[in-house]
Amino acid sequence: MNPDQDSFLFYFEKLIAFFSTEESSPDLTQARGEYFSLINPFPTDGPLYESRLALFLDWFIFDRKYRNGQTAVQYYYEVHASRLNPEENEIFRNFLNHLHSIFHVKQINTPEIKIQDLVDQQVYAVFERRSLNIQEGDLCDCRLIPFQGNIYFTGAFCYHPREVLPFLKRLLKPVQQKQAVATPILTRLVSLNNTWNLHYPHADPGEVYEKYGS
Repeated sequence: MNPDQDSFLFYFEKLIAFFSTEESSPDLTQARGEYFSLINPFPTDGPLYESRLALFLDWFIFDRKYRNGQTAVQYYYEVHASRLNPEENEIFRNFLNHLHSIFHVKQINTPEIKIQDLVDQQVYAVFERRSLNIQEGDLCDCRLIPFQGNIYFTGAFCYHPREVLPFLKRLLKPVQQKQAVATPILTRLVSLNNTWNLHYPHADPGEVYEKYGS
């Protein structure tokens, strides 16, 4: 099957649009305050703002409890399941099977990007036509979604400096050993990335991550 990024984005944006209505506005406002408090304040006119908004939206859709103890994507699927055709049903069920982790970019052969999960060392081939600021060797906090036989990025990224690879592996070890869940750790790492970018951009990132993340 030929990868179709436009189709993937159509369904992903449909999911986002459902939670961008006036009805969901109070939930979004409250959730944004919660998320931004977790990752440390940063200027709304700064270079990180757009990328952090994208991370927030992913967190809101896939991680935060929305209603009835469900995440937003679980709630969406439950509300719409009876009205979906078989193809749509499979698409949105796969959205429930997203993978959020930190990945080491191994190879870029556009439109295919091979990345390795730092938690279980699994290698994934991701299809991506968009022009991304991604290079071989990068360490990316991102989220993968299976779609019609292929794998796609949602489009939200946090790039960690390459020097912190040993620190990341150590912090993710409890997840690897199934002694902890990834989400709080990944959110904490976004906070550390903000601390380094905003306050100590000329310092050794490994030292900053160690000092504020230990």
